[in-house]
Amino acid sequence: MKKHILWITFLLHTAVVQAQTDIWKQLQIRQSMETAETREEPAQLLLTLPKDKDASWVMDIGVAYKFNTNDPGSTSFSSKILSEFHRNTQTDKEQNNFQLGYGYWLQLITAPAGRTSYYLEGDIKYAYDGMAINHSLILDATVTPYRAPGGNTAGPYWNAYGYRRHYSYFLSPHIGLQGQEVFKAPDGKDSTEGLILRPLFDLQAVFRYNYESDVNSPNPNATPLLELSLKYVGRYDVVNTTSGKEDYTNLFTAGLRYYPIKSNEVKASVGLSYNIGSDPAKGLAQQSYWLFSINLSK
Repeated sequence: MKKHILWITFLLHTAVVQAQTDIWKQLQIRQSMETAETREEPAQLLLTLPKDKDASWVMDIGVAYKFNTNDPGSTSFSSKILSEFHRNTQTDKEQNNFQLGYGYWLQLITAPAGRTSYYLEGDIKYAYDGMAINHSLILDATVTPYRAPGGNTAGPYWNAYGYRRHYSYFLSPHIGLQGQEVFKAPDGKDSTEGLILRPLFDLQAVFRYNYESDVNSPNPNATPLLELSLKYVGRYDVVNTTSGKEDYTNLFTAGLRYYPIKSNEVKASVGLSYNIGSDPAKGLAQQSYWLFSINLSK
C-alpha cells in the first residue's frame, strides 16, 4: 500500500513540474479514454468503502498521448495512443484490468455554425483481465452529437458546457457498438474465450457550481468549485460465443466532487461516488459500492 501511495505521489509531482512542457500539453488524464475528447471524467485514486470488508485502495486511471491538441468543433479528425488501468482490491468482487491501444474521433456530419454536428469516437485496444485471467482485443465505435455555445446559439448544447452565471451544465449521449474477442491466457485454465458483440448507449449529465471569478467571463476549461456527475451505460451481448451469457448489463454512477484549488491546467478534486452495475470490458463484475477518492484530470 505504501509503495502505491509513493508512486502516485511521484506521478502527481512530475505532473506539476512538467505542466508547461510540449509533451505534457499533448497528454490527457481521465478515468477512461473511451469518450475522453469531450468528457472530463477524472482519474480516481485511493480509498474504497466496500460492504462488510476492510477499506482498501482503488485506481481508475486512463492516460493518452494526443497527436494534436484540437478539440471537436475545431478540426475533423484527431487520434491518440491510450492506456487504462482499473484496479479495485476489496470490493465484493475485485477488479484488475489493463488496456493499451489507439483511439480516434472523426467528424461524420458537418453542420453550419450554431447547428449540431456528429462525431464518431472509436478505439482498438488490447486488454488483460487479471481476475478472469484472459486477454482480449476490443473495438469500440460510438456516435455522439456536438453543439457548442457561440454567437446567438441557444441550447441545449451537446458535449460542450452551457453557462448560466454561477452554474454550468454538460450533456453527452453516445450510441454505438463494442466488439470483444476473448483469448485464454496461458495460465487461464478456467477462463473462457470467444467473440462478444455489444450494442450500447451511454448518457452523462454534469452540473457545476463555478468559482465567482468565472461568472462574467466563462471559460470552458475553468475549474468548477463543485460538480455533480450522473452517468448511465447500458449494453446487450447480441452475439456471444463464450461460455458465459451476459444478457443486458448496465452501470450507473453518481458522483459529487469538490475542487479546492482553481487551476485550468490540471484539475484536482476530492469526491464521493456511488456505483452500481458492471462493465464487462473493464473487468468490473456486477456489484454496488461507495467510493471516496482523490481525483485528477487534464
